[in-house]
Formats: sequence, C-alpha cells, structure tokens
Amino acid sequence: MSDELDDNDRRFLECAFNLAQEALDGDEVPVGCVFVVDGKEIGKGRNRVNETGDPTRHAEMVAVTEMWNKYGEECKDLLRRAVLYVSLEPCIMCSSAMYQLGIRKMVYGAENPRFGGVRSVGNAEKYRMEDNIQIVSNMSLSRLWGAARSCCSVISVSISPFSTLASLQRKTSVVHVQIVRQFSKKPNRKIESADTKNYTYYVMSLVIVAIGCTFAAIPAYRIFCEQTSFGGLTQVAKDFDKIANMKKCEDRLIRVQFNSDVPSSMRWEFKPQQHEIYVHPGETALAFYTARNPTNKPIIGISSYNLTPFQAAYYFNKIQCFCFEEQILNPGEQVDLPVFFYIDPDYVNDPALEYLDSILLSYTFFEAKSGLKLPDPFDPKNRPSIAPSPDKVPEATK
Repeated sequence: MSDELDDNDRRFLECAFNLAQEALDGDEVPVGCVFVVDGKEIGKGRNRVNETGDPTRHAEMVAVTEMWNKYGEECKDLLRRAVLYVSLEPCIMCSSAMYQLGIRKMVYGAENPRFGGVRSVGNAEKYRMEDNIQIVSNMSLSRLWGAARSCCSVISVSISPFSTLASLQRKTSVVHVQIVRQFSKKPNRKIESADTKNYTYYVMSLVIVAIGCTFAAIPAYRIFCEQTSFGGLTQVAKDFDKIANMKKCEDRLIRVQFNSDVPSSMRWEFKPQQHEIYVHPGETALAFYTARNPTNKPIIGISSYNLTPFQAAYYFNKIQCFCFEEQILNPGEQVDLPVFFYIDPDYVNDPALEYLDSILLSYTFFEAKSGLKLPDPFDPKNRPSIAPSPDKVPEATK
C-alpha cells in the first residue's frame, strides 16, 4: 500500500474533483470518480441521487453502469485492470462493490469519516476477491487543498503530531482532509415545525400591533394636531400672564376672515356678524357669529372649527369660543356666539408667514342628540358619549 502519487494519479484525481464540483453545482453530494485502464479513461460518473431519486446512484455506481452499457461483458476484464480515482472515500456500498469487481487500485483524495467504507467507518476488505488491490488515500498538501476547497464548505487539515520536520517539508507531505459539509434534500421536521410556530407568533404579533395602532390613531392624531396645528387646529390660550404682558406688533396687520357652514341635515341659520376684522399680532380681538332656529321645534347643535392656511393656526389662540359645546335653540330663538382670540406676536418672526397677512376662521354647526358630548381636542381623557335621552328636551336657559 503506497501513498505516493505520480503525475497520472494527480491528473485523473483532478478530473474526479471536477466531477465532484459538477455534482455540487447540481445540488448533489460532491463526489466524482474516474475509471482508468493503462492511462486511458474508460468511464466516469458523479452523484445523481437527488436528480434520479435513486439512493444507489452514487458516483461509482453511475460510472460502472455506463461502462457496462458501453463495453458489455468486456467490462469485467477492464474493471480488473482499472484504477478508480474518486474525490471522496467510497461508502460501504460502493467500496464493497469495488472489491467484488476486483479493481486493481483505488485512489481517493479525502477520507469520509462518517460514511467511508474503506478505512474510516466500515472495513470492506473482507469482501476482496484478490489481495493485490492498492489503496491510496492521500495527496500532497498544496494540490489537495486547492482541489478540495472548491467542493467543500469546510475543510480541516490534520497532521500527525509524530511527523518529523523533514517529513512535513516534503512536497508529498501526507494530510487528511475531512469533508464536513453534509447535503440532504429532506427538511428537518423539528426545525420546520419551530419555524412554522415562530411564523405564527410573528403574524399574531403584527395583528395585535395593528389593532392597537387602530385604537391609538385617533388620540395620537389629536395630540399631533394640537402640537403642530396640523389640519388647521388652533391653540387654546392657557397662559393668561403672557396674554396680559404681550406686546402688540404695530408694524404688522393681519386680516381675519370669518366663514360659517351647516350641513343639509342641520336646519339652523348660521352666519358671522362681520365678514372680516383686522388684528395686530399680540392684540386681543372679539368676533361674533349668529345662530337662529327657524323651525317649530327645539334643535340641539354642536360646532367644530378650522383655520386656514394651516401654517397660521399655530399662532392663532382662542381665549373663549362656542365650539364643542351644545347649543340648544328653541323654535324661533336666535343667539349671538362670541369668539375671543389673539394672534401670537411670534407670528411676525416665522419666515414661512412673512408674506401671509390673511387667514380664514371657519365654523360648522351639526345637529346633535341630547346628551352628546364631543371630545375636547385638548383633553385626551374625553371620549364621545350619549347620555340617556330625557322625556323632554330641556329648554334653553335665558
């Protein structure tokens, strides 16, 4: 038994590694082999287990089948004179078959510590028909490293601790290359089950988060509008010391226009008493709307408001107004509704409002049921609620 390789051995073993690479590219276990007689190739093969669905279609078996189809009965004599070059130590099945066929020499480039049937796991020598078979299981370090690395994901090289320094420096230093990459078409059912369970948890979490976001959207949007005046939501004046001490900007005059709307279902007459007024930033102002019930029955109304352009809403502060409060008007009754407000002096310092000297304040009245309370946009604790309707609608206090 010899571990020395000549040029022909290296050349044909390289062909076996090329076939192994071809098998790897085809999603097979990377094993390839070549049968050689008198320096000439007579057959070759690579793993085709996954391709054919046949667990016996190993590289050696594929090559023997093709040679038998090609040479017929002559194949028996050729195999007895053949040298097998294979990239990986044959398994027990293939090594037993090679011994039964009586091949002359077997050269493999890497040991198969998990399934090898020549030396690693099984020992198929008891099936040998002749005693002159030669086993070569090693290559030179530099040659094997380059060939095996293209076929294997992980390669570990172990050198005997009893080797001398001189033997390690030889070009034909013996190394054992162990292929630890394993290929399998069958999924791991335990891992698959765990992945399915995790996927279910992820989906359920997303559903819960989506539901939570739905409930949080309204108060979050209200807070956002309050802080940014988005959508024309104005500010509510709370700092009365600031109001008392703020200075009027004499060099800037803002025109405030007033608008009123009612939906078709609301039977009130609702309009501003003044079309517009002019206000200096830092100056308080008072405006009035008029609401009248021309019907023959009491109607409860509630209003909302909006200010445009939206950029100016941040500086528009209402001290007192009639929005978000029930207004009960008896048949034929008319009331004046005040709006007390001011424009923050910082209005003049905003570059986005440098050329904006006109804003529009608009109110809309809706008919409401008795007991309906719209949430104050500045109080996140409030929620819409409808109190039990009384037998009679209460009369407006005078």
